[in-house]
Amino acid sequence: MSDASLAVAVLERREARLPAPPNRLVDREASVEQIERLLVGGARLVTLTGPGGGGKTRVALAVAARLAEGFDGRVAFVPLAGLADPELLAPTIAQALGLREVAGKSPLDTVKSAVSTTRLLLVLDNFEHLVPAARAVAELLAACPALSVLATSRALLRISAEREYEVPPLPQDAAVELFSDRAPGFALTEENAADVAAMCNRLDGLPLALELAAARASVLSPRAILERLESGLALLTRGARDLPARQQTIRSTIDWSYRLLDLAEQALFSRLGVFAGAFTLEAAAAVCAPTELALDPVDAVGSLVEKNLLRRNATRDRFSMLETIREFALERLVESGEADLLRRRHAEYFLALVERSEAEVATGAGQAPWNERLEAEHDECRAALDWLAVAGDDDLELRLATALARFWRFHNHLSEGSRRLGRALSRAASPPPELRVKALSAAAGFAYFQGRHAEARRGVEAALEVSRELADPTLEGRLLVELALILAAEDELERAGVLLEEAIALFRRVGSDPLLAAATHNLGYLVLRRGDVERASTLFQASLELFRQLADDQGTAVSLHGLGVTSLFGGDPTGALSRFRESLVLAERRRFTIGVVAALEGVAAGLAAIRDARPAALLLGAADEARAVEQAAPEQVERDVRERLEAAVVAELGEGAVELYRAQGRGLGLDDAVALALDESEAPGGRVTRTFLFTDIVGSTRLVEAMGDEAWTELLGWHDRTLRSLFAEHGGEEVDHPGDGFFVAFVDPASALECAAAIQRTLLEHRRAVGFAPGVRIGAHTAAAIGSGGSYRGSGVHQAARLAALAGEGEILASVGTLELAPRFRAGTPRSVTVRGSTQPLEVAPVVWSGR
Repeated sequence: MSDASLAVAVLERREARLPAPPNRLVDREASVEQIERLLVGGARLVTLTGPGGGGKTRVALAVAARLAEGFDGRVAFVPLAGLADPELLAPTIAQALGLREVAGKSPLDTVKSAVSTTRLLLVLDNFEHLVPAARAVAELLAACPALSVLATSRALLRISAEREYEVPPLPQDAAVELFSDRAPGFALTEENAADVAAMCNRLDGLPLALELAAARASVLSPRAILERLESGLALLTRGARDLPARQQTIRSTIDWSYRLLDLAEQALFSRLGVFAGAFTLEAAAAVCAPTELALDPVDAVGSLVEKNLLRRNATRDRFSMLETIREFALERLVESGEADLLRRRHAEYFLALVERSEAEVATGAGQAPWNERLEAEHDECRAALDWLAVAGDDDLELRLATALARFWRFHNHLSEGSRRLGRALSRAASPPPELRVKALSAAAGFAYFQGRHAEARRGVEAALEVSRELADPTLEGRLLVELALILAAEDELERAGVLLEEAIALFRRVGSDPLLAAATHNLGYLVLRRGDVERASTLFQASLELFRQLADDQGTAVSLHGLGVTSLFGGDPTGALSRFRESLVLAERRRFTIGVVAALEGVAAGLAAIRDARPAALLLGAADEARAVEQAAPEQVERDVRERLEAAVVAELGEGAVELYRAQGRGLGLDDAVALALDESEAPGGRVTRTFLFTDIVGSTRLVEAMGDEAWTELLGWHDRTLRSLFAEHGGEEVDHPGDGFFVAFVDPASALECAAAIQRTLLEHRRAVGFAPGVRIGAHTAAAIGSGGSYRGSGVHQAARLAALAGEGEILASVGTLELAPRFRAGTPRSVTVRGSTQPLEVAPVVWSGR
């Protein structure tokens, strides 16, 4: 698949990338149409300019939403306000497009290759502080003729393709409408209309200034607001005469809103400026310490939201400041003399958070939730690293960069992670030996994944030298495995095997079964590459037994894959098919995509070996597509399997027929490919129709932080017992229990919805009785699926899981088809959603469960 086709595939598989508008757009239709005409008429780069708070982002979102259909849904929104380093522009765009970094290729080149012929609208929001990176935008436009860019910025990018559109202030009538719309409980009357109009004129029709004034309408009359503005703005603009007139108005309005806060609220507002992006209430409480100011965290943050100095995000669990307001808050923080104190608290809070994630993920706990959490906190971690570098706290900077290494490596931030960790290592003169070993090892990991094997080797060897002074056999064993994998990539198989044997001996000595299982599995693949199929099979069997004892489904899946390969290479295609299919079931259950792809290729190779070539060629095409989307090149053993597979299907069908089936397979989608590989005729009961229910605790990571491990464990136990009793009562079959959620299947849709309603009622009653119960969201969908061995597979299962993710706290979101099969249930307003992996929208509606 070409890089351009890859971009299309990636973009089509991602959810809509436009953030939900926070409120109604007032009187911008003419601007939206004019900007739309510019882009449709051939303008490659349109930059929306104007003062901060003038409505540029809101207009850009409206334009992007209007143009989405013309771009076949390929619109990507890239928020830039949290970036301090212009070098991060290209990696951030790649991340927004879902592109993984490619070894030996810069992030900018990766984006160029992927988008080269793809029709795409890229929205770059808040570009003004990254103007030095405008050259990268120029390079993208030159390399990608079908690319259009819509930027918002207080300054022009100054590149040749640029067309400027200055977002105008609102005219008086629209300004009055916006003020009335945003002011809680306000009604425009004949008596106050003149004062409102005068106030809107005084605020130059700037949306942010109007919203800040509207926030005061519940306690001040329009005339009182106008009087305060008239007296305040004349005074406040004296110190800002070098700013454009409209920018003076915005800053002065923010200052006016700030001065209306009491002293404690002013201090909290200034302290919150330390956050680079969206923050949680827990982070605000820990870093800004509102209790020091005699403020309740919930009430104080809520008060700032009501006054429009803070914004709450769509999921209502994070808060942020508009960039213009944050700049003002930071200025006040510096004036207060608390800036360094708050930045240190901020850095220490996020260091503790990241180190905790590192420890938990290492034990196999909550990898996906932690990756999601760290992605949300990434701008804060970047800001913390930047400040630690400026402050000269080299060891703390190195600790944070090292703790982030796993996230950076496996969440597509290779270039940034490599650069930041390298800088931190070069600055830390004499870090503690344990930290130096971890940092050297992490840096070597970046080098390995970026294809710099010689550098990776030197790094691990340096780490090994330091680790031996620490007399830590577990650490030494980990490093031996890392070095062995590097040597194997360079085809030094004999020495790699010796190192893995040493590591296995160390892990046996210290009794570390998880590390022993992984090292044994790695040795199996190494031995297989050397041609010893019998010994490889023995090693895979040993690792399989260990992974099963550890209840490690992912490890079990890869060991089963290894056994499938040894069966295939050993001339037992029937045994290989059985092992590959077992591996596929586990990999799919754990959403282990690369494991799913490798197992699909194994099943295809097994089918080809028994001369069932048509489905084998279809599965090969599906695997091609999945590898392209995931940007996952096959490892050496996987390449060997694919070579056998390709040769067998060509021998059976001929090259022309294979290419035809392969092309059809690329369009299958992963769910249908899995169904084909497992073959419903092999599954007990074949294809069945069920109503699938997924539950999930909302904000569980935040709850763990707030409650502590012991209280959380107790709460989770109560939650699990309660829900399981309700599943049993309503005839539900528990299929899986991932994290703090459940996957349950019901024969009858009405029973599924009754169970969901009972869950929400029980939680509500408990909340009323004792004051607290976790918020749970539920998704329900009825579909045909393949049932086998206590598991269900198919696109309907994934749709139900996605509905749970789309539901709000305390909500049951069901497909309309499910509701039609259970007519006694009432539903709210239906809407269409597009579920990842499906091109067809799904009609859904919230279930009315209260009072049943």
